[in-house]
Amino acid sequence: MKLFLLSIRIPFAFLFSIASQAWGADVTSADFQNAVGKSTDDPAFVELLSKLPQVVYDGREPFYVLEGDLRLTRQQVWARINSATPVTVANNSELNVMFRNGLADKWPLGHRALTFAIDKRSFTNAEYKLIRKNFQLAIPAWTKSCGCGLSITHKPEHDLKPSLSDVTFIVKKDPDARAFYALAFFPNDPRDTRYVIIGPEYFQPIEYDKVGIVRHEIGHVLGYRHSHIGGIEGCEFYEEKDKNWKALSAYDSTSVMHYPCGGGGSPKFLLSATDQRDHRKFYGGK
Repeated sequence: MKLFLLSIRIPFAFLFSIASQAWGADVTSADFQNAVGKSTDDPAFVELLSKLPQVVYDGREPFYVLEGDLRLTRQQVWARINSATPVTVANNSELNVMFRNGLADKWPLGHRALTFAIDKRSFTNAEYKLIRKNFQLAIPAWTKSCGCGLSITHKPEHDLKPSLSDVTFIVKKDPDARAFYALAFFPNDPRDTRYVIIGPEYFQPIEYDKVGIVRHEIGHVLGYRHSHIGGIEGCEFYEEKDKNWKALSAYDSTSVMHYPCGGGGSPKFLLSATDQRDHRKFYGGK
């Protein structure tokens, strides 16, 4: 699998759509083809948007969910499907780093003491306890393997009335978000969109490890893209077309950022040895 860093055109949600489709429950390849080359107010493009799962933050336009857990604005969806040059990735490319305006999308030195609150009002008591425990279990895989001054700390004193002025991000349940298990953000996303959204299906019996889902989402929070999107046979449904990333190492099908496709991925979503090495490499220098 690969670790990929988020693209400016592809914000994030959790990994598999509940409908087991990469784009949305009703959208088809024909919908995408019909929208290519059209303006953002063309009926074909508007119809495409209407079929995609949506996430709405207070006071903002909707975000549209693609690839199971990627969060895009209307303009980003348009830019993605109209990308002029498809990405070609050699089979030996592994960790892909996202760049925005020529800079890697990651938390810089001096800003790596991340904090979060869990919006307790949005969860039942049992759900809150589970999410709190699962974040505690998932975080060390990223912080202890880095050695780069990275910390991710829960601030429970803010859980009853969380605010992004007090913490780096907020974990919140969206009862209407049934198209995915969880949805995250990337380091350089606007501050007021720094939420990790948990869908209600996360709390149902599922085949994926729930701590692993959180580990995967934290990978997005740290800037990593999916590892299976660069031309991997059997993962074509998740193919990406943007070119705003650079490969750092060889493909690793066991990565925490790999969906179960193409013979790779694992329902446990554990960091592989390659993930840990590349995470240290990417964050360890500066």
